[in-house]
Amino acid sequence: MRKLLPIIIAGFLLAFFTACSTSDDGPTEQVNFAVPIVKSLAAIRSDVKVTAARQTASEGKIYVAQSNLFYIAKEQGVHIFNNSSPSSPQNIAFIEIGGVHDIAVKGNYLYADNFIDLLVFDISNLDNIILVKTIENVIGFNAAYPNDAQYYDYEAVPARMKSSSDTALKCEIFLKAD
Repeated sequence: MRKLLPIIIAGFLLAFFTACSTSDDGPTEQVNFAVPIVKSLAAIRSDVKVTAARQTASEGKIYVAQSNLFYIAKEQGVHIFNNSSPSSPQNIAFIEIGGVHDIAVKGNYLYADNFIDLLVFDISNLDNIILVKTIENVIGFNAAYPNDAQYYDYEAVPARMKSSSDTALKCEIFLKAD
C-alpha cells in the first residue's frame, strides 16, 4: 500500500492540473466599450483650419444666411455652400473645427464653438475665410457619451498626458469601440 500511495497522489495531482484549462473557448459576448481621446487645448486650437470643400458624411444642423448654407458636421467642422440656386447648392469650403456643435452668422462673421472656445471667422470673402478671433474658455462643455456603450474606461489616459505639463482638456470625447 505504501508503494501505491505516491502513485495515487501523483495520479490525482496529474488529473487535477490537466483538467484545468486556461483557454476561454466558451461562448463570448461582444460589447461596446468607450475609451476617451485626450488632446491638449493647444492641439485642439491648432487643428482649426479652412480647407477645400469635402463631401458631407454625417448628420448635422443646417444654418442659412443670405445666399449661403452652412452645414454643421457635428464634432468635425462646418461645410459652406453657395445657396444662390437652392435646387443645386455648390459646396465651396470646409472649416475644420473639432468639437463644433453650433454656429451663428451675423453680417460678415461666423461664430462657432470649439469645445470650450468661441471662434470668430471673417466670411466676407468665401474664397479667403479667416479666423479673426478666438475667445478662450468661454463655453461650457459636457462630454457626449455614446448611448450604446455598456462600459467606459475612465482610467485610459495616454502616458504622455500623465506626465505632461501641457493642459489637457478635462472633458473627454468617447468613441464607440467594438
